[in-house]
Amino acid sequence: MSFMYKHFLCILIAIAALCLTSCETPYAETEVAEQNANTDEQQSEGNVTFTINNFEMMPFDKYFANSRASVNARDFCSRLTYAVYTDGIRVKNVNQLMTDKDFGSASMQLEPGTYTLVVIGYSGVGNATTTNIEKITFSGSHISDTFWACEEFTVGSTHTTISIDMKRIVACVRFDMKDEKIPTDLQLFKFYYVGGSSTLNGLTGFGSVESNQREELTLSKDSVLEIYTIPHYQKDYLDITMTALDVNGIAIQEKRFPKVEVQVNHISNYTGTFFTNEPDSIVDGSEIDVKGDNEWDRDTIRFEVKSQTL
Repeated sequence: MSFMYKHFLCILIAIAALCLTSCETPYAETEVAEQNANTDEQQSEGNVTFTINNFEMMPFDKYFANSRASVNARDFCSRLTYAVYTDGIRVKNVNQLMTDKDFGSASMQLEPGTYTLVVIGYSGVGNATTTNIEKITFSGSHISDTFWACEEFTVGSTHTTISIDMKRIVACVRFDMKDEKIPTDLQLFKFYYVGGSSTLNGLTGFGSVESNQREELTLSKDSVLEIYTIPHYQKDYLDITMTALDVNGIAIQEKRFPKVEVQVNHISNYTGTFFTNEPDSIVDGSEIDVKGDNEWDRDTIRFEVKSQTL
């Protein structure tokens, strides 16, 4: 074998080795990247897990009663927000939709320490804004049937699991319309009401500002309309203006209901006619309507509603 041939053979072997090295390097990097991705996925599961145990449908003064209702989160809300704070600063936030497979349970990775957890169950077109724990707002200032929990917890060196009990924090005003004739050109009802709040204090579960609330609702088949507010205290008072609009947005009828008493976890029920011209009619508050076992409190609210045609 000639010297030139041996020299040429050595060069070929060197080139082949270089090619093999070049082909192996991306494979090794890909394998490492996948391992890192798996590690990140495992870390994203977190060392703290929050699980909603039940929805407590009782007023605050009956919180320690023995009778409690346990339900699935999807039965009462379409959105859940979990917010974790330390020294008043939000450090973690998770939003869930009822279509999420893990709806009702969330995990976070947190450093050892003491934290405050706020969980809100509600329905709407957008997520709640939880940056300020004392001024939590909802998309479009829309208030639906809303549930809340707030508790302090400590994270140590081992995995922490926290069971959450949710409590209803809103009051409902229901209008049960008994009109024999409804205008054929009726499109919707517009509500404007003051005295309650559409902003939540996440620490207390009560309203934190004086809100001017607005809702637009269409009449249901059973002629019932419902509006919600977050009271500033266990009991509060609303001043409600209710306007019926036709298909062109023109007012057909408008009435004012001043000083309507509302209470957390209670329905204040108005039963009567709307499309009449009776001035200054007074209606006694009816007994609280119970939707299901312990869903709304069974107590009776007694109040007078002055219905004024404007």
